[in-house]
Amino acid sequence: METNIIEIDIDALQISLLDGSVWMLAKAGDISKVSIWYPPQRIEIEESNGEFFLCNLDTYGQEKIQVLRIM
Repeated sequence: METNIIEIDIDALQISLLDGSVWMLAKAGDISKVSIWYPPQRIEIEESNGEFFLCNLDTYGQEKIQVLRIM
């Protein structure tokens, strides 16, 4: 499913998306990738074997990070 970033809270390691979902980084090391993401970049939510990933469609190489759903 494709949606857009509406807010990134670097301190809380959270990403809020236009579809109303809120995600937390599963790996703190991914903060270096997410720190350069910004609204309204396009995000695709992917699920694989019960794990969720956010793929930024607007970055070179379409960066992908593992996340945990908060809301």
